[in-house]
Amino acid sequence: MHECADDMTSCVGASLPRRLSRVVGMLLGLCAAMPSRPAFAQAAVRVAPAISLVGAAFDEARGLLVIVGDAKGAVAQTWEWNGTAWSKANVTAPSGRDEPLLAYDRARKQVVLFGGYRGTKFLNDTWVRGGAGWRRVATKGPPPRGAPAMAYDSRRGRIMLFGGNDGLMGSPLHNDLWEWDGRRWSRIVSDGAAGSPPARALHALAYDEARGRLVLAGGFAMKNGKPSPFDDTWEWDGTAWHQIDVATPGARDHLAMVFAPDRRAIVMHGGANPDVGMVGD
Repeated sequence: MHECADDMTSCVGASLPRRLSRVVGMLLGLCAAMPSRPAFAQAAVRVAPAISLVGAAFDEARGLLVIVGDAKGAVAQTWEWNGTAWSKANVTAPSGRDEPLLAYDRARKQVVLFGGYRGTKFLNDTWVRGGAGWRRVATKGPPPRGAPAMAYDSRRGRIMLFGGNDGLMGSPLHNDLWEWDGRRWSRIVSDGAAGSPPARALHALAYDEARGRLVLAGGFAMKNGKPSPFDDTWEWDGTAWHQIDVATPGARDHLAMVFAPDRRAIVMHGGANPDVGMVGD
């Protein structure tokens, strides 16, 4: 199962792959933004955040990995990793929620948070944090949705958001494209527009800074009443989508992707496929 109709956090089939992909995404993002190391190494920490289903982004200005989540409390928890230790940030925060989207806005030196869900209620508010507490800056933009993907376009100075669904298993999927300019959201490609990638959820989005392209991969759509993962790659050049004919790692959703400056390439890891289970490559 990829989505949960009632209690999201108790749906093991959906939450476990998500948790693992979120952790992998955080590690990839941190490694991409910090000096190269020969391999992953488990850090010995005395205090660690006891939360799951978080969003994550690396705050380049402050040199910290930021994670936000937890729908159990009145407000979401914010934790920061400085490369050595975790610390809980006791700051003004968004309402409690699971799986918000986070991305770092380099032009404005802010971490941007969008949406998430609490129980079966999906959110579409936008918050920013530039060092002090979180500040809500928009309640309009992309409609509430589950499992979209977001990335920062450094050439254009915009946060980009693509796809997702209406939140529940089997609910309508989207293939619209939105951008955040630091003040407001604008929809630049409508749902169902010709030439767009097929509608999907649980996909990955990353910006290729070497080539100036937004790259989309994976995700799933429903086929004959069952989730069917995608095995395609698309690029947005700032004007139009283009499907790229390249060898892929295989069909999957719940994957993590990030641009690695030292490699000048996008790195993908993990995911899930209903036919083979968890993917660890």
